[in-house]
Amino acid sequence: MRDTNMFGTLLVFCFMILCSPFLLLNYLGLFVFNSLWLWCISIFNVKCDFLRDTTIRSLVDTPRNQGIFTVLLNIQGPAQPEAVRRHLQEVLNRRDKRGNLTFPRLRQFLVKRFGKYAWRELDFELNQNLLIAAPNYRGRPISDINIQDYITDIVLKYLPNGVSPWQMVIIPSTNVQHYILLRVHHAIINGGVNMADLLPIIQPMQYSIPTADSKLPLLNVAKKPKYVPLLKERFLEDFTNLWNEFVSSCDPLEQTELIKTSPGLFQYLGIMLITWVSICKECRKGYNAVKQDPISKMRYFNATFVKETNRRQLTFSNFLNALFETIHPINIIKGVLNWWYWLLLLLLKVPVLIYQELMTVYSCYKTEYCGYSNTITGFLYGYIPLFYNATNEICYYLGLLIQAPAIIFEQIVFEPETIQTIPPCGRKVVSWSEPVNVNFIRKIAKSTGVSETEILLATISTTIARYCAQAGVVTPCEIPVTIRNVNSNYIFLSGDHVKPQDCVSGLIGLRLPVLSSEKDETFLENLRVVKDNFAKAMDSQAVSYLLTILQTKYGTLTNFLPATLIQVLLRYLSRKYTISITEITNNYNNTTVRTTWGKEVTNVIYWRPPQANMSISLCYNQYGENITLGVMCDAQLLPYHSVLTKDFPEHIEDIAISAHLN
Repeated sequence: MRDTNMFGTLLVFCFMILCSPFLLLNYLGLFVFNSLWLWCISIFNVKCDFLRDTTIRSLVDTPRNQGIFTVLLNIQGPAQPEAVRRHLQEVLNRRDKRGNLTFPRLRQFLVKRFGKYAWRELDFELNQNLLIAAPNYRGRPISDINIQDYITDIVLKYLPNGVSPWQMVIIPSTNVQHYILLRVHHAIINGGVNMADLLPIIQPMQYSIPTADSKLPLLNVAKKPKYVPLLKERFLEDFTNLWNEFVSSCDPLEQTELIKTSPGLFQYLGIMLITWVSICKECRKGYNAVKQDPISKMRYFNATFVKETNRRQLTFSNFLNALFETIHPINIIKGVLNWWYWLLLLLLKVPVLIYQELMTVYSCYKTEYCGYSNTITGFLYGYIPLFYNATNEICYYLGLLIQAPAIIFEQIVFEPETIQTIPPCGRKVVSWSEPVNVNFIRKIAKSTGVSETEILLATISTTIARYCAQAGVVTPCEIPVTIRNVNSNYIFLSGDHVKPQDCVSGLIGLRLPVLSSEKDETFLENLRVVKDNFAKAMDSQAVSYLLTILQTKYGTLTNFLPATLIQVLLRYLSRKYTISITEITNNYNNTTVRTTWGKEVTNVIYWRPPQANMSISLCYNQYGENITLGVMCDAQLLPYHSVLTKDFPEHIEDIAISAHLN
């Protein structure tokens, strides 16, 4: 069976290798076709500024099922509409160094022409995007009791046509607290606007972008290479030292006496090599300071070439002099005598060299430290372990690369549809849970030997079972879900140096066990199954994880594959993976942000919209010391969507009791 699986994996990999030239040609064809298509439709739509990049959400976006990101702020104190208005006016009027608007998209509305999104100018009025809600809902004051119904009522409505696709709603509640709801179309986020630009908050003074060295499992799916960078660094260091020695001995600018003497042919070739390297370095640094057209770059290259060759006196006449100097009989005799001299000197130094090699071997064996790095043993001692470990890493990544096509093919073709779905209507409803202390979850994770992410996934197992029971849906044994990590910088940071794409991890798909009453399993047994499935998914999906990162940052998949094929594939996969999970993690432990008027933001809830055939989007929001589960569902799931969130603290308690922590 194992041999059959290996044969199938190799067969799929070989097929992908054969298709790689087609993918390259497809990329070139799509690039040319899209450029010509945009040029043609721009002629007929002069007032429209078409989007150049194609994203996954733009492919599955429809007028009825839009990708609207939503953030809810719970703020201390009474509402301050004027302070919010001043903040938005400052953002809308902000200009860059050239005097252009920093965020022109916030003043434009989105249209679709010939299958492409485009921005178009409008007579912008802030009152169309900034709304102040009534303090009452259905005859009752807005409070913690009815705020979820009120927010759902707002989110249920589409953004109005003919205005810029973002909306901020100020929701007065009491003198103790109020709410701000922000809804932003994905095209605005992809257009260079961060959520923190619109939110009236003061950014954290200290921030960091999470890396693969983080303890978060979703940031460590693809093992970061360790020895390959070390080998590269060691090689570059040794090569740099050799190059500097070569330059110091052969460059006329370093050794001025070389200009006064007639160099030989080999010495002249060394000077030519140094000159060409200097020209390349100067051009690399100077191209950014000149115009980007080819003529300006050619003029700069010519000026650099003339300058560097004149400094080192590289002329054709000097080349002929070097050639004649080399083939002169007297110089040939001097060269032969010099060669015999160095050979005799080497023979006399052989005992000393052998002694140094032996001392190096002894030092490496006794102290595990090489004290003679200029010996052959020292060279091998430094490079062989690095080369061996780097080779193992390369083989590991080659193995992942070979397995990846078969795994992706299996997920696309053989992943079953395990839960009954209905075509989404496109309107969204939201709900959220009571906050749970993150330190309590970490304590449970440490006690049970799992990660915090696996604890959160285990709560979904019970949540899905209860939802299926109340909605009258057949409860599956397992359900395919997708999960990714989003750093809180996505919400709280802004500026030219902050890109939302850098805060989003790759995507993995896993089969999540559903803990129903029919199963004879405890919470801890279910947690172990979750851990095993999660580990298996991370081990096998490193390449697909990296592909989704490349798509998020650079649009790799949408550049290599036709849009129609991706649309069909996404709608097909979203019927299988009907639930998406997002883990929002916070870099600022035990800290909260404040508004521009100095009030503390007590809670932040972020929702990512489900699109295509997805129906449920679960977001675990870590803010301050708490985690809040927020869910955004298709309106077809009303009124059962609240079942997915209301028992979240209870599920955490159940796992804690099973682990004897409560």
